[in-house]
Amino acid sequence: MKYNYDELGFLLEEYPQLVMNLVIEQERFEQAFKSIELRNEFYVNEVQPALSRLNLNGKSIVITDFANVLGERLFEGSIGSAKTIYFHLGEADKSIVEIYDELIAASRKVFPGEKFIKWKPET
Repeated sequence: MKYNYDELGFLLEEYPQLVMNLVIEQERFEQAFKSIELRNEFYVNEVQPALSRLNLNGKSIVITDFANVLGERLFEGSIGSAKTIYFHLGEADKSIVEIYDELIAASRKVFPGEKFIKWKPET
C-alpha cells in the first residue's frame, strides 16, 4: 500500500508535519520491505546453494563451526541482513503506532463526527 499524496494535499495547510511524517513512514516501510527482499535474494541465491553444496541442510552444527565452514562473507552476510531486517521492522513497529495516533487525531479534527477504523497493535 502507498499513500496517494496528491489526495492528501488538503492537509498541507493545517498539518504539514503530519504529511511529512506519512512520507517518512512510507519510506520506512519500503526500506523494511527492501531489507527483506535483499536478505531473501542473498539467502536463496548464495547461502542456500552453499548449504546444499556443503551438505549442511537440516544438520545440527555449532555456530562457530558453521561460520568457519560457510566463510565470513556468507555467514556474516546472513547475520547482518537478519539484523538489518529486525532493526527496520522494530523501528516501523514503534513508529506506525505514533503516526496512526497522529493521523487519527488530525482526521477527527478535519472530519468531526465521522467514524474511523480502530486499530491497536498486538502487545
